Amino acid sequence: MPGRTEQLSPTSPSPARCTSHKTKFHYYSTMKFYTPIFLLLFAVQACKSRPDIEAEKKIILDIHDQQRKAHLEKNPKLFLGNSSVDYIEVNRGVVRKPSYTESLKKFESYFNSVDFIKWDDVSPTIISFSDDATMATVVVDKLVVVRNKVEGNKLDTTQYAWLAIFKKMNGKWQLHRMGSTNK
Repeated sequence: MPGRTEQLSPTSPSPARCTSHKTKFHYYSTMKFYTPIFLLLFAVQACKSRPDIEAEKKIILDIHDQQRKAHLEKNPKLFLGNSSVDYIEVNRGVVRKPSYTESLKKFESYFNSVDFIKWDDVSPTIISFSDDATMATVVVDKLVVVRNKVEGNKLDTTQYAWLAIFKKMNGKWQLHRMGSTNK
């Protein structure tokens, strides 16, 4: 009817009402609010300090030197000092997860049965790191010469090669996995 104005409730659908405008407005105002937050988070992530690979490499090499010292001084506790509680080894076709006590007894027995003449690298140790420097792989080529007390002080020479995996736990590098072989 002419002159009659119809009252619409805010919830009633109306062909005259444009809801897409409000939806677009809501989308753009939301994006205006969240975009700076996303950009800030992205910038913070991008600016995070990168691990100092050279410093981490030095720590791993210090552990490697400590292992040599442990052998020459026959100190199994020093040798096992960086072992993880989840340590697993692969050697001679066998996978083992020895306890600390088992490893301690094994190395005490071994160290008491030999005198080390050499425990030297044949080639430089190869170290690589995960992107976040929380895992390291270490490739070692080692010549070991011992005087075997059990076999009448016989000299034994063995070339070992191993792949050690270190994991950084609570800021400390720990020997996590070891795969070893020898000639």
